[in-house]
Amino acid sequence: MMLMNNSISKMNQSAINTYSDIAKYIQAFLSLNINEYKGEKAPHKPLLLLSIIQLMEDGVIVENKIPPVQAVKLKYEFLWDKYILHDTAYTKAVWTPYWHLQNEPFWHFKPIATQESLDILIEESKGQTASIGKIRDVVDYAYFDEELYTILQKENLRHLFKQLLIDTYL
Repeated sequence: MMLMNNSISKMNQSAINTYSDIAKYIQAFLSLNINEYKGEKAPHKPLLLLSIIQLMEDGVIVENKIPPVQAVKLKYEFLWDKYILHDTAYTKAVWTPYWHLQNEPFWHFKPIATQESLDILIEESKGQTASIGKIRDVVDYAYFDEELYTILQKENLRHLFKQLLIDTYL
């Protein structure tokens, strides 16, 4: 009986951790650091996140690696045209949110060579967007926190996060 109670306790703790992670990432998605210009919030980060989730659903992104490649750009531009139906001061620049998502707690870069090369690029950029050429020279891929990536493997949770981005920002 003790073994069974211990197993149930571990299962309950696992469920609590999962729900806690989901809540943490919902909050992170709800509080993205978004640029605002003349009262209009920039749609870039939400659109890129939506693009990545869609690419996961499409089977294009099959591991926790988001390289700065054409497939990401094309999905982003498609979704921009779908959701940004009004005149805006913003442009479709996909690599801007790719770069600036590093300011979110769940987005990380894997450098091609060394962490130092990435740190130098970040320092040289001083809050501006690094050029796509420099990004491709230094960044192998971006990746989510492992917990977020695991959450996004579940269809119902992908749908939840997509809808949250659309309802909140688009």
